[in-house]
Amino acid sequence: MILKIKIIIALLLVFLISLILVLKLNNDPTLPAKLKLFSLSAGEQYYGRLTLFDYYIKSGDITNAQRLQPFLDPVDTQYYRSQSYPELIQKNFAILQGKSNKTVEDWLELARLQAKLSLLDQAKDSITKAHQLDPIRDDVTDLYYQFSRL
Repeated sequence: MILKIKIIIALLLVFLISLILVLKLNNDPTLPAKLKLFSLSAGEQYYGRLTLFDYYIKSGDITNAQRLQPFLDPVDTQYYRSQSYPELIQKNFAILQGKSNKTVEDWLELARLQAKLSLLDQAKDSITKAHQLDPIRDDVTDLYYQFSRL
């Protein structure tokens, strides 16, 4: 009887070790987040779902992101959705474009949205306007010179 238990435990250990090796050798960038889903900690599981949601949003996989969304707090997903959902990008773009007296931050955000919408010439113009408003700011100057090379 004890021998059978030892054999079962040994087989389970071999299975777990081989499973871990297969997962580690897989080049899936979502693997760390997926492994967190199996954690005993509810916080780790939630963080894994949020990390997967972020990955799917950034890679443009809206379908998988929407599948995870009911399991996440709306406050946590609102920022990611506003940065990547095409309808929300278009909405934010329209709001910023209609705003008068834009600040440097407004011009930079407008350039980011224009780049996401593949309006690179308009993004370049927005960065130029931000640079004209604040030519001393390092991040604006860096962006200005990076876009002027395009």
